[in-house]
Amino acid sequence: MTDTFDTLTLDLESQTQLLSRLQFITRFSANLIQVTGPAGAGKTWLSERYMEEWADVHVHALLACHTAQSDDQRRAILLRQIVKDGVFNQADPLLDSLTMMLDGAGCDALIVIDDAHRLTPGLLSELWALVQHAQHQAHWRINVVLFTLPGKLNKWLRQVSYGHDQKPLELEISPLNDGEEEMFIDVLAVTQRIDAAGKKQWLAKLAKQTVYPGTIMGKDNQEVGAVSKDNKKPAKNNKPFLMLLLAVVLMIVGAGAIWWAFPSQDDASSAETMLPDGLKSLDDLLNEQQATTEPQTLDGQSAAQGDSLTASQRSDKADTVKSGANSAVTEDQANLPQDVNGEGLTVGRNDEGQ
Repeated sequence: MTDTFDTLTLDLESQTQLLSRLQFITRFSANLIQVTGPAGAGKTWLSERYMEEWADVHVHALLACHTAQSDDQRRAILLRQIVKDGVFNQADPLLDSLTMMLDGAGCDALIVIDDAHRLTPGLLSELWALVQHAQHQAHWRINVVLFTLPGKLNKWLRQVSYGHDQKPLELEISPLNDGEEEMFIDVLAVTQRIDAAGKKQWLAKLAKQTVYPGTIMGKDNQEVGAVSKDNKKPAKNNKPFLMLLLAVVLMIVGAGAIWWAFPSQDDASSAETMLPDGLKSLDDLLNEQQATTEPQTLDGQSAAQGDSLTASQRSDKADTVKSGANSAVTEDQANLPQDVNGEGLTVGRNDEGQ
């Protein structure tokens, strides 16, 4: 009911009677009360409605039990709502921590626990001890209301209350009668835009069932009126496709920016070869200079090789003579260089002494 009636509150007669009885029981003394009903009976909505409109105490504490919670966490959630800014050890029992934090002060509190069938027996015994202690204190009034599935807590509550004169109380959530059922469907037909044919089909389907608010709001029953709604298919979730398309566009834009900012090497080389007329590139100047220096270098090298050849030939001849004494004579067919003439050649010289 909470999900559907966000802005509309529907007070059904059976629910109003239950809340009125709950208010009367908790007005004068401390009690532990379990409100039982099957799944879909509206326990969560009733717990919230009772705390908002029907409870007349100063302090409200609400605990929605989950399977992942520990007893320490549940104690901490309750104690922080009962005593603001209180200092406590969440491992201690509820009565010990509350007595220490109040330090003799009065307490008027309502503790509402939804899905209480998930409580442990240890925490149930602490809640019962808290209620029993409040009954013997003139300035304490603590009521504990447990919204739970039928029969889930009876065994544990009988054990913790064994030997006490007072016993935990139990209130049952009644199913909707015919008038309440039709009123409930009328409200849903308006909020969900269901036509008369869909409404009749809905009533016919619920005719042989025990009707609770959750039964009417169940998935199977809501699909009955889905034909009369606007024939609009739910919009597909195109978010992943849009994100992929945006990523591709950004990649293309980034590649274009890089290509524009850093031109290719071919473009750079072509830009370097384009010189004005009459100017030579650096490579051409280096080639011309190398061409002019090569002939001079070759002439000097040939002269040096001639001198070195003469000296080497002389050394070879000497080595040949030395080796002839120790080995057989071999005929060398190589041409020997001409003998060096010690006297210089002159022109017109007379040796007769005239």
